[in-house]
Amino acid sequence: HEAARAAFFLARIASDRGEHDDAVRSLRMYLDEAPVGDLVVEAQGRLLEELVAAGHDVDAQREARAYLLAFPGGAHVDLARRILEERLEKPLAKPLEAH
Repeated sequence: HEAARAAFFLARIASDRGEHDDAVRSLRMYLDEAPVGDLVVEAQGRLLEELVAAGHDVDAQREARAYLLAFPGGAHVDLARRILEERLEKPLAKPLEAH
């Protein structure tokens, strides 16, 4: 699990540098390598933060639903709920018009 822990800490470094897509990749690597690791709850919450920061709304919404189901008492519950509420408040995107 050393590789998984390294991925987790690389995600923190990437986040500090504003490299949100890299942080997302590193967090997903951690979660794939250590799905029941000791940092899973924190990694899932950080994944929400990084998806939002990177502008990946659809992925953030999917992960928010999963987070609420898996960690109803987790530290990122409020963020997960806000992500899902914002989805409901956003107007539907207009379809592209054919030319």
